[in-house]
Amino acid sequence: MLQIASGMYFRPGVPLHETLHRFTVYTNGLRIDSAPVEAPIGSLRFSTGIIAPFAPVTVEVWDRLEAERPDGEPESMVATSGEDLVADVATVLAFALDTTWSTDRDLVRRLVPNTLPDRPCSRPSSQLRGTFDPHVLLSDDDLADAKAFSTRLLALRRPEYEKAIRAIRRVVDATLLIDDDVSLAYTLFVAALESLAGGGTTATPTTWDRFDGRRRALIDAAVEDLSEEQAQRVRTAVLQADALGLSRGLAGGSRRSPSTT
Repeated sequence: MLQIASGMYFRPGVPLHETLHRFTVYTNGLRIDSAPVEAPIGSLRFSTGIIAPFAPVTVEVWDRLEAERPDGEPESMVATSGEDLVADVATVLAFALDTTWSTDRDLVRRLVPNTLPDRPCSRPSSQLRGTFDPHVLLSDDDLADAKAFSTRLLALRRPEYEKAIRAIRRVVDATLLIDDDVSLAYTLFVAALESLAGGGTTATPTTWDRFDGRRRALIDAAVEDLSEEQAQRVRTAVLQADALGLSRGLAGGSRRSPSTT
């Protein structure tokens, strides 16, 4: 969506509908400077004087669509809702800046602690340091790198762009899921690498010992009265059903969120 809205695939000379969408995105990436940050994927306006572990950022992104059909008739669709655009902006920024970006305030509040723990624990901020740290100060160099990355991303040919953005979404989805389902997060990380390598959407099958521990314990308790062969058949069916659900989500470019799944 970002690449299409940039206008690189529109026919020369065709008039465009241009709509400015403005959304609030929450992030642990903070800035002292209140000057707007102009990037190829959108404009960022950071809040200042923030003492909370994360802060709202106003994201503005242009939605561009051709105003005429190939036959010369006016195009009825003037703009999209902008939700897919801002979701892609947040995803690219999260990936490029290694921080948390989301329109879901409750999700960011759950993932970003008020302070870092003194010792390693199971919290996301301990598992992925930096990504979920509170009060991450973004330097000018950080933002320059994010701008350069997004410029190169948008300049890719369409097949390469789709492969790259799919991998980026999976990596970011994996980080957001790590508190809820480590096994699924791991599978998404693997799927991201596989999509870059071969363009497929099939992830490495999860084995029973790597299946989510909470669900594994429930199922093992439910089959304890069965024979080993019967229990194994149940476990295999559960793994196959889980893989089928995952593959459908990946094929559709799912942006699964821990708060909604």
